[in-house]
Amino acid sequence: MVGLNQERGLPHHVSLIDRRMLDVTRIAVLCCALCGASCARTPAPVLGPSLRFFVQVVQDGEPCDIRDHTVRLRRIPFDLELVIEHGHGVSLNLSLEPTLHDRARGSKPLDDAFIPAKTMAESNHNPRQNLVIFTASEGNHHLVADTKASVNRCDQVDNVRGGYRCRRRVTTISFFDDTTWIHRKIEELPPTSIYVVFYMGRSIDGLSSSEIRRDHLRLVFE
Repeated sequence: MVGLNQERGLPHHVSLIDRRMLDVTRIAVLCCALCGASCARTPAPVLGPSLRFFVQVVQDGEPCDIRDHTVRLRRIPFDLELVIEHGHGVSLNLSLEPTLHDRARGSKPLDDAFIPAKTMAESNHNPRQNLVIFTASEGNHHLVADTKASVNRCDQVDNVRGGYRCRRRVTTISFFDDTTWIHRKIEELPPTSIYVVFYMGRSIDGLSSSEIRRDHLRLVFE
């Protein structure tokens, strides 16, 4: 009769505890092989002079992988997290068309798309848990938590080194054509892509901005 160690191709001197540890290791390796890159997530970046803000998308409590500025999501609610340098906010433009998103991939500033007059007014603390797509004209969100101005466009704010984390819960995408609002729960969306451009600027006389940093994402709802 073949012994247990021989049956598994292990030397006789390997103890029962050692064998169990080997079994656990084999299972872990198999799991990582099955789940791919999600087992080893890239550590979150850190704010600094060359990185004034960065973006994360969270679904089911887990950060989503961002590859080539693209995030693939299930059609369920998600959280948009921005880690922002103190003293600043970040504007967002959402569209079903990639026009501004494609411009963001280039090198020219996007100041004309993010003038203060295009920023929408909204309630503090994100009561509608939505993001808005302007279908007839241009408009932008401005996510910021400014205690001095009593402005907070986030559901949750946490202090981090050099700045703060603004978490914005998204359960609904709203469409506005200058006269009519249409609200769609994430679960009601068809498979689609939403293009998001993020912009941090320095205000000039309250009428225009000078770009500090930008980023862009394609949210793919599958």
